[in-house]
Amino acid sequence: FADINAHYQAFFGSLLPPSRSCVAVGRHVLPGGRRVLLDCMVQLGSAGFMRSKGSSGDSPYAVAAVETKTSRLREVLHVQSISHWAPVCVGPYSQTNTLRSGLHFMAGQIGLIPATMTLQPTWTLQLEQCWKNVASVLDSLGGVSLKDLCSCLIYVSDQVWKEENAIEFLNSTTASQVETNGSIVPGKVDSLQQASELFGGYEDEDTWEEMKKQEMIGVNAVPSCPTLFVSIPEMPKGAAVEVEVIASTIDASKSLDVRDSTYSMKASREVNFTPILSLGWETGHSFPSSKVVNEGVKIDSFARVIGHGCGAVALVAASLPCAPPENCCIQVDSLLDDMLTSVE
Repeated sequence: FADINAHYQAFFGSLLPPSRSCVAVGRHVLPGGRRVLLDCMVQLGSAGFMRSKGSSGDSPYAVAAVETKTSRLREVLHVQSISHWAPVCVGPYSQTNTLRSGLHFMAGQIGLIPATMTLQPTWTLQLEQCWKNVASVLDSLGGVSLKDLCSCLIYVSDQVWKEENAIEFLNSTTASQVETNGSIVPGKVDSLQQASELFGGYEDEDTWEEMKKQEMIGVNAVPSCPTLFVSIPEMPKGAAVEVEVIASTIDASKSLDVRDSTYSMKASREVNFTPILSLGWETGHSFPSSKVVNEGVKIDSFARVIGHGCGAVALVAASLPCAPPENCCIQVDSLLDDMLTSVE
């Protein structure tokens, strides 16, 4: 990670850098024997807008953005000192990049305790700390909460994935943390806590934890926004869990309709096969001209939509039952085509 940070900083610098997540996916995973993959999102003109405020020498996008008074093209939150509310950035990245005053793109958060910059001792505590860090950063952005999430990507150590009931715990904890805003009281970012606030107003931590469990009775055991869990071998600082989110700004949430859309379909289809070459003689066998592919595969899509034609984040998954059909043939091209169609 240190070598990657050095090369990354050479290209992106350390002043108002992008938000990012940097994780290890393991050897021989990326196609073509490649060792590094960058997945980037670009906002044209944002560098000129932030650094020179759209002077005549900048791109027309930056100049137009400066003239626009209803929204800001890009804003950055870069935590550079020890605090009690959010971890210091452990690499050349910003905690959050906000685009067009509408969406917050947050860097991946690991389970670091902000005041000491040490990891929580267990992966379950790290997961809760991740959500607390996410909620704290969002609260500093004008009072955004976890209710304003558009999507969530959670990286999980492959060692955690092997533990019994790990998936159930990940789902239930994520759902409860979103419901309780990571135990963060809105408007309390970086403020000194009173003794009565240390345990949510209760006399000790055990009582507070018990009351939180009572509050979660009846709450769904699955996250309320599109959430993807990905198992990987390694994360920065030896973390076991990392949470990356996209959230709508407080103005967007208040002024635009936010709604969820779900869709399910079967991916099974019949595909025609064209002979690659003619043998030139009768083989005595009758080969089928078509074949059923992706039999038993189910496609589920879940999208969070902001406004009408303003923005949306979608998660699409294709899954097979525990006992797939015998001789099941998966055709990737048609499966991807069906997954994209489900989003439409």
